[in-house]
Amino acid sequence: MASKPTQDAYLKKQESLLEADLAKAERAYGASRTQGADTLSTALFRLANNYLQQGRSAEAESLLRRCLQVGADEGKKPSALELHWLGLACMKQGKFQESEQSLRQALATQEKWGKDSQVDPGSDSALSGILSSLGTACMEQKKFSEAESIFKRNLANVKGGKDGGSPVFLPSALGDLAWLYTRSERYAEAEPLFAQAVLLRANAHALEAQAIICDHYAECLRRQGKTAAASGMTARAEEMRAQKARLNPEMDY
Repeated sequence: MASKPTQDAYLKKQESLLEADLAKAERAYGASRTQGADTLSTALFRLANNYLQQGRSAEAESLLRRCLQVGADEGKKPSALELHWLGLACMKQGKFQESEQSLRQALATQEKWGKDSQVDPGSDSALSGILSSLGTACMEQKKFSEAESIFKRNLANVKGGKDGGSPVFLPSALGDLAWLYTRSERYAEAEPLFAQAVLLRANAHALEAQAIICDHYAECLRRQGKTAAASGMTARAEEMRAQKARLNPEMDY
């Protein structure tokens, strides 16, 4: 991605294509609800994902709720991914209680799938993402004890994976718990976790997430009067965003 405007242009171009797909799916669904339901659900979800990336959370929420309704009309249970994205759309609008409700449903759905499929929790990226989002929804409601339990569970899953700890999920799992401790003024507990998180190599697809960890670490340091160290961490976040800006827009979600 050459710049943020390039990313924005890419998303707008995709939006036009996805809206055309949705219009086509709507016509097929009107002609045959049974045969067109899956196509319509997919089209709704894909456009909602695009809207979320553009920051159009209310529109994304509306599409996702319709997506779930189309499936329900066909007797289908919502997927963990659909429920997770609905939780994120609500969270981005500050609707934390609604977000938590959707995310708890997503968690139950993903846990059942993982158990049925015998998937190692430490290797389940969807589970890690849902736990991260759910913990955040609780934290934003100042349910700090509940959020801590969720974040600790995610970190234990990641560290206890069959591969000895996933390098992909570990920075976010550490950063989530460290940010909770920062928010609750437990700086001595936050700093070692942040220090571990920023030492890990950032995944090319998660540079923004890693930059946010650096931003949060900087805030933790700033709150303790460690101005120079905070400035250095802010500069590191900026470097990561500059690196992200050089990626292809298709890579950065």
